[in-house]
Amino acid sequence: MKFLILTCNTGGGHNSTAAAISEYFTRQGMACVTMDCLDFLSPAKAKLVSEGHVLLYRKAPRLFGVGYRFEENHIPRYLRAQCEACADEFYETVRQVGCDAVINVHVFPALIMTAAVKQYNLSLPGYFVATDYTCSPGGSCADMDAYFIPHQELAEEFVQCGVPGDRLAVTGIPVRECFCRSLPQAEARKKLGLTETGRVALLACGSMGAGPMEELTRLLDQQMQPED
Repeated sequence: MKFLILTCNTGGGHNSTAAAISEYFTRQGMACVTMDCLDFLSPAKAKLVSEGHVLLYRKAPRLFGVGYRFEENHIPRYLRAQCEACADEFYETVRQVGCDAVINVHVFPALIMTAAVKQYNLSLPGYFVATDYTCSPGGSCADMDAYFIPHQELAEEFVQCGVPGDRLAVTGIPVRECFCRSLPQAEARKKLGLTETGRVALLACGSMGAGPMEELTRLLDQQMQPED
């Protein structure tokens, strides 16, 4: 069996999920081809979407939030229009790859596939893997065979947004196998080049560097005291 995995380069989470899925199926002896759905756009438009999203998220989070809330309460017609314009590119990609199913780890490729299936009368199975702990705007406009969501508590939200309840599967967000293995603390510290003793603070700020990381680091350095 051969899978086409479509991600979207608007942050590292989607790409990491795509990599985890590809890693798993490859270990099962299945073939996987991973692509960025922004490649269906012109280079200029793809750069605008990718870099513009990250820039807005990092530099103007309040404005980003206003836009996000607006999309939650209104049908994102412009989004669907842009995705429908990529249906031809999707169809040609499917023909070239010769895949048996498509796994979408972002709402954009899910919408593109939905449009292509309608335009070309495709019978290709399509699946959506949610990488956010919410039903993303536009998610209910996609018509997928199954929706894999991070947590049971999100099921009601997805249903309220219009996703059929019988198509939901609670699986969590896929992660690569290396994150499922643990090392003895001493060995892990040695591999990371850390001292054998002493407190360690890990700042997880996402691939886009959300939050005032430098300020947080300084504050933590002031608050953390050496171990006795």
